[in-house]
Amino acid sequence: MVEKSILPNGIRVLTENIPQAHSVSIGIWVVNGSRHESLEQAGISHFVEHMLFKGSANCSTLDISKKVDALGGPLNGFTGREYSCLHLRTLPEKLSLAINLMAELLLKTCYDPDEVEKERRVILQEIERLNASPDEKVHDLFSQTFWPDNALGRPVLGTVESVQKITRDALVHFTRERYINSSLIISIAGNVGHGQVLEHVITAFAPVSALCPLTEQAEPLPVKAVSLEPLVGTQAHICLGTEALSQSHPNRFAGMLLNAVLGGGMSSRLFQSLREENGLVYATYSYLNSHSDSGAMVSYATTSATQAGEVVALILEQLDHLRHHAVSAEELDAVRQRLQDRLKMSLDSTYSRMERMALSEIFQGEYVSVRSVMRELAKVTPDNLCKLAHYLMSNDSLCLCIIGDVDDQAEKLQNISF
Repeated sequence: MVEKSILPNGIRVLTENIPQAHSVSIGIWVVNGSRHESLEQAGISHFVEHMLFKGSANCSTLDISKKVDALGGPLNGFTGREYSCLHLRTLPEKLSLAINLMAELLLKTCYDPDEVEKERRVILQEIERLNASPDEKVHDLFSQTFWPDNALGRPVLGTVESVQKITRDALVHFTRERYINSSLIISIAGNVGHGQVLEHVITAFAPVSALCPLTEQAEPLPVKAVSLEPLVGTQAHICLGTEALSQSHPNRFAGMLLNAVLGGGMSSRLFQSLREENGLVYATYSYLNSHSDSGAMVSYATTSATQAGEVVALILEQLDHLRHHAVSAEELDAVRQRLQDRLKMSLDSTYSRMERMALSEIFQGEYVSVRSVMRELAKVTPDNLCKLAHYLMSNDSLCLCIIGDVDDQAEKLQNISF
């Protein structure tokens, strides 16, 4: 059973009691991500996430490590474009200790100047590693190209230049303004009761302000664009995408199925065409990059640079086929069953249940159960998919990014269209 309470300071507390679970997953979610940063602040949310592990008013970095190990751990965090999260898995009997530790890390981060500089060096290495990994970098390049001049398209890590300019004072101010306020969501799933959780959270997070500063968000408008970035070597990394639906769009369930048909597994159209039938790629898939007010459906493939144009043409062929020909009932049923099976399997994980509660709250403002998602998936017809594909897959938002030595194919690639 999922329960929700809103504390006087605005914190939303979500719990799901799972009597058969041996563990409990705790997530402290902040409705703040890289898209809420100014250009000058690029990467500061990710920097804050790193600093939460580097000592508090009452705990050194070593103390934190020892406490996490004693709780079972691991303690981890991540920063996205629209939210950030600190999460921990432990035993139900250690719930109070875990909540108190996570509150300590968020509310009493000390930002020791030496630790700030150490972590700055770590983040700069992280950026360097990403830039040296074209199979990862191409996805950031796609977002930047698809949503130009919008914070949604900027890398979560920031840039070398922006991270070098972030000061300790800026980190302290940003944390107080954006993290310690009513945008907090505390999501907990496991063999614990709602009242039990409330008792611990109310005490641990009492200092949190009820204020939540709003930041004006420019509408992210996708554009038709091609970006070809040179790379010494024989491989080319390709992202080809079009517009997709937002996280709250009523037709998003059809979008999930459309993406699964295109590149959601070994039987998907991309895998069968690019790998099984033509032997052009080792890896290919598609994914939805969906946000609160925009989205992209992206096809990825890695191939020999000399074959990049052929691979792009085959991806376009698959997209165009989806625009003009309905998926068979048999194929749709198989894809639907696969998604439904994965949803059922996710129920075995307390982390997945914790995450589902939080993301539902962030994007829908209420809990969307696995059962209700399965019901919505069951309503989608082949005709729904064909109409959605025709609506989304337009030349107006066709975006191609390639990292690789494709200069000899540049003219043809710059003029792609359906």
